[in-house]
Amino acid sequence: MEGATTSKNRFIVKFSENWNNKLNNHSFSTIRLENHGKYIKNHVYIIVVFDVKSKNFIEVGKAQLVASSSFTLGMLSDTMAFIDANMSAVKLKTMLSRMYSKKVDDVLSCRFNMLVFQFIKKV
Repeated sequence: MEGATTSKNRFIVKFSENWNNKLNNHSFSTIRLENHGKYIKNHVYIIVVFDVKSKNFIEVGKAQLVASSSFTLGMLSDTMAFIDANMSAVKLKTMLSRMYSKKVDDVLSCRFNMLVFQFIKKV
């Protein structure tokens, strides 16, 4: 359910849930498969989160991508995992492996990015 898609030339970053209440802050991180075509520094994205009640994605605001760090799952630390998703690196590696297992052949050898966004407008 998570990812970035384009709609009428506007980029959208989707969240299946508001992990660690990160979307309540002025800045937030997200870990995604590395994709330089989707995640462009300084680009502004529409941020949406899945709403369980309506069963739809709802917009929470617009945010600018301000930083990005590349890593493999073997490099994922507890510090990164707790800041991003409020869980240990072991648990987050398992979750990311499940999430991306059908998108890539070998999740453990893939490069990921820890992306940092800063809201420029909240809905």
